[in-house]
Amino acid sequence: MELIFSSSQARCFIGLAESEAAVAMLEVSLRNFVDGCLGGPVGYLEGIYVVPEQRKRGYGRELAQFAVTWFRSRGCRDMAADAELTNLEAQAFLRKVGFDETYRIVEYKRSLEAPNSTPVLSNPLLLHVVDELDIATPTLDALKAINIYYIGDLIQRTEAELLKAPGISRRIVQEIRKALRAHGLDLGWR
Repeated sequence: MELIFSSSQARCFIGLAESEAAVAMLEVSLRNFVDGCLGGPVGYLEGIYVVPEQRKRGYGRELAQFAVTWFRSRGCRDMAADAELTNLEAQAFLRKVGFDETYRIVEYKRSLEAPNSTPVLSNPLLLHVVDELDIATPTLDALKAINIYYIGDLIQRTEAELLKAPGISRRIVQEIRKALRAHGLDLGWR
C-alpha cells in the first residue's frame, strides 16, 4: 500500500455508507499499455471490494462509476480490469458495470536472477514515478507526453531515443541525466 500512497499514478479510495462506516475499497492506476486498449494512459481498475454484508446495495457500481470519472479527468480514453478465470462473480460484476471481455490468458513468469546474485530490480527507486526526480515541470510533462511515468521506464531509453521524441530537447536530456546520476542511475540501462 505504501507505493499507492506515494504514487501520482495510483490511488486507493474508501467507500463510506451513510453511517460513515467504511464499506468498500477502490484501487485504481494509470498504465501505459493494456491489451485491447488503444493507448495510454489507460485507467486500470486494480481492485474493488465491498464488505460481504453490504453487497447488492449498489456500492460496487458507484465505485466503478467513480473510477470512470477519475480516469476521464486524467485523460484516459479507455479503462480496463481483470478477473481470474475461476472468479465468475467478478467477471459477472465487470460485465454488469459495462466492461467487455477482451482476452482470456494464462500468464507465466520466469525469474531472471542468477543463482547467488543480487536481484535485477535491487533499486526500489526504479518503481517510483518520474515526478520524484529533481526535474522541472516542463520536463515531467514532456516525459509523460511520451508515456514515461516510472523511473524504471525512463532509464531503459537511450539519449538518442529521447532526442527523437517530440518535445524532448538536448537541454531536457541533460537535465534528466543529471537527476538520474544523482541517484546512481543513467539512461540506456537494459
